[in-house]
Amino acid sequence: PNKDIESHCYLKIGLSLQSLENYPDALSSFDKSLSIQKSFLGFFYKGILLMKLNKYKESEESLKHCLKLNANDNNAVVTYINLGRVYLLQEKSKDAIKALNTALDIKNNEITALLLLAEAYKQQKEIDKAKEIYEQILSYKQDKDAVMSLALIYLDENQQQKAISLLKNYLQDHQDAELFVVKGDIHFSLHDYENA
Repeated sequence: PNKDIESHCYLKIGLSLQSLENYPDALSSFDKSLSIQKSFLGFFYKGILLMKLNKYKESEESLKHCLKLNANDNNAVVTYINLGRVYLLQEKSKDAIKALNTALDIKNNEITALLLLAEAYKQQKEIDKAKEIYEQILSYKQDKDAVMSLALIYLDENQQQKAISLLKNYLQDHQDAELFVVKGDIHFSLHDYENA
C-alpha cells in the first residue's frame, strides 16, 4: 500500500508541475512514479507530456505501455485516441487509422476518434472518406470542428453553396463568430455582398 501512495503522490506532483509548465521536473516526477510502480496513469501522463514536448517516438512507446497494463475500456479508448494523435503528428496515417479504428471498435461514434480519423484520411489524400466521417458525425451531433472541416473540403471542391448551407444550418442553432465570419467571406467571394 505504501508504494501505491508514494507512486500516486509523484503522479500528483508531476501533474502540478506540468500545469505550471515546468515540464522537465514533471517528466522527472512521472519517471519517479513509474520507478516505484508501473501504472497505467504513470505511462499515460508521461506519454501525453512527451507528445506536448514533440517527443513523439517516446510518447508512442509510453502510450503503448498503457495498453499492456490491462486498461479498462474507457482508458483504452483514450489511449488509442492519443496514440492515433501521436501517429498523425509523425505523419504515420496508416498507424493512426488502425489505432483510431480500435478506439471506435471499443466505443462506437466517439467524436474525438472520428475527427482524428477524418484527419488521418485527409493526410492520406482520401478526401471522400474524410467527408463521410464528417457527415457521419453531423448526422447525430452538430460538432463545430466537423462543420468547419467539411465546409473547407466543400470550398476546396468549389462547392461554395454547399459550404454556405452547412454553415448556415449550424449557425441557426449556435452563435459562433468564427464560423459566421467564414460564411460571410464565402458570400463575399461569390460577390453576394447582401449576405456577406
